Amino acid sequence: MLMVVSSRGHRDMHDKTKTPIIGITAKTLPNDLVEWGPTAVGIFHTYIEAVIAGGGVPMILPLSLDDDVIGLLVESCDGFLFTGGDDIDPTKYNEKNLHAGAVDPVRDTFELKLLTQIEHTNKPLLGICRGMQMLNVARGGTLYQDIPLQRPNSLDHSYTKKVQDYTILSHDVLIDSGTLLKTILETDSIGANSQHHQAVKELGTNLVASATAEDGVTEAIEDPTKPFVVGVQCHPETLFASTEHRWLALFEQFVAACRGHHSSALPNVIAVSPEEIELELSAIK
Repeated sequence: MLMVVSSRGHRDMHDKTKTPIIGITAKTLPNDLVEWGPTAVGIFHTYIEAVIAGGGVPMILPLSLDDDVIGLLVESCDGFLFTGGDDIDPTKYNEKNLHAGAVDPVRDTFELKLLTQIEHTNKPLLGICRGMQMLNVARGGTLYQDIPLQRPNSLDHSYTKKVQDYTILSHDVLIDSGTLLKTILETDSIGANSQHHQAVKELGTNLVASATAEDGVTEAIEDPTKPFVVGVQCHPETLFASTEHRWLALFEQFVAACRGHHSSALPNVIAVSPEEIELELSAIK
């Protein structure tokens, strides 16, 4: 069988019954092959596995600062997963860098541009850890640059790093009633890992806190004015297949929401046999 591109509408393979494409943000990585060569772009495989487990097709996004390229990415993807990584540069939320660690300026700029263009659509968005924080910053919110220094009586939110195991549950996440997250997970409390030293401080426009830790640190946010805009501070992509299976529902519902926002930007790729090609050519002649 050959794969060809066709524009015949009755054979459209990219409709609302098909698998949605989920754009996954990446991070800048060192070049492990050639030290003096260009940097690389990538992301942990657990995000990819979570999207697949939820029923979506993962697509890692390039760190392009070209507005036209970003526009095409927004047009081509059915939903977006903003992933974890380095701290966000505090200047992005109008603060001096007092306690932030390593930052990735190119990634910060790309993700802010991407979020700006996504805002003009109703396409679903899921933010994880840094991804949740970036969503808040893009909406004009702020962050605690360092929880131990700025909230000294808090839980140990870097516990996962200390035990070096993402599957160990650090604390419970207490979910507020009447929130989308509560509807998705169908529980008031769920176990979470914890790998962050920053946290949401002031909420951005139209965002509400939908879950907290026992110490009051925000563990989830969402936008009730949008069909699906959710952020979680923990890393459920490392838990759903191991110690807290209930997190799978988050990825399933995220992908389900994306299924209703299929893009028409991609060509219709269909399977065509050699015999069909011969018939098409004969008709043209």
